[in-house]
Formats: sequence, C-alpha cells, structure tokens
Amino acid sequence: MTLSRLVIELRVQIQDTLDSRRGANVWELFELKRFMVESGRKILLRGFGLPNRSSIDHSRVIILLEEVSLGQERGALRRERRFDLLIGGAPSRSMPT
Repeated sequence: MTLSRLVIELRVQIQDTLDSRRGANVWELFELKRFMVESGRKILLRGFGLPNRSSIDHSRVIILLEEVSLGQERGALRRERRFDLLIGGAPSRSMPT
C-alpha cells in the first residue's frame, strides 16, 4: 500500500471516529496510529481527531508522519503503555500494517 493511500485511509477512519464520538457526545481529542514501510523506511502515521462542540465543520484532523527505527518504535510503545497504566487508561490500539 502506498503512503498516500494509507494517509487517505487514516483520514477517513479519523473522520468516521469523529462522527461516531460526536453521536455519543464524546468530545475528547483522540489518536489513531499506523505503521508502514516505504522505500525501506519505517514510517509512523499519527492521526489526531479534534472535535469541536459548536460546529461539525470546525472539527480538525491532523496527521503527522515520522520516520522511526525499530528501537524507537519499541521504546515509544513501552512509554505509551506505561503512561496509560499511570493514568488508569487502557493501552491504545494500533492496526497492523
């Protein structure tokens, strides 16, 4: 799958999540993550949904791309799990590439 296609799919998933969370009256920021390999490089896509209570049209989707090494990926996942445990949340879920 190409990078541009994965970015588009992530944007659609974020918008769908924004819509369903708005319907459930959930207004917190959320993040979805995807990993992919492109031209021998591992790329982390981090997508954020920023709902806006006053206007559906003013909700935002932000997607960040970051090249990561395998060591960075493992360290980031460990830090994320540790943070989730500290705040009492469930570990976030990422879809496999």
